Amino acid sequence: GLFDGAAPMTGSMRFADPGILLSAHIELRGKNVPAKALLPERVSLSLYEELPATTVAYLAFSTRFGVTGKEALPLFKKAYRDADPGGAERIDKMLDSMHQLGLGFDRLFDAVGDEAIVAVTADEKLPSLALAGDSAAQEHGSVIAIFRLDDDRAQAEMLIKKLKATLVERGEGRVEIRETEAGFIASPTALTTIVTGVGASMSITIRENKYLVVVVGSEPHIHAAHGEIGGSAPLK
Repeated sequence: GLFDGAAPMTGSMRFADPGILLSAHIELRGKNVPAKALLPERVSLSLYEELPATTVAYLAFSTRFGVTGKEALPLFKKAYRDADPGGAERIDKMLDSMHQLGLGFDRLFDAVGDEAIVAVTADEKLPSLALAGDSAAQEHGSVIAIFRLDDDRAQAEMLIKKLKATLVERGEGRVEIRETEAGFIASPTALTTIVTGVGASMSITIRENKYLVVVVGSEPHIHAAHGEIGGSAPLK
């Protein structure tokens, strides 16, 4: 288990300038708890200061670990095999596929720095379209992920190059790729959107030499997000 003999979970809620701030303390105990090396270390989180004012929710978390990706991989494999022996083979295949594409777990692990954040944004029209389904969310909102990079920017640049090459090779006729100053934008073709109903694009870029920024949404929202992240009206 994960909570064998663990202390009670506690949480709090307070109102802050951007909205409601939730915090929780959860203690893990039991044989399925991952090795200590796989648990992130405590860091001061500040990436929320880079988010645009249109953010409606975000989750910030530490990505600082006391081991390298090469050291973490066998610990990670042991953790998921112990937790779900039946699903381990599926995860093994996924990791092998990532490695063959040049996007190995160890490289991804080492590319990020001490913290990351995932956020959801929405324009003023989205609340009135709450029941309109995924198409409204794709058109009037976006998902932003920001990873603080380690000192070695070359690792992140290599990952972006590998991912772009994979999309070009495997997404021919279904995905259009356009290079940007420090990354690329991948968009579904018109036919792909008609067949799948997915019209969201994805942007991956390196910002200010210290952030890896991923934005998923309509292209106008992607451009708006890049213009607002860390700009004159960030979320504070």
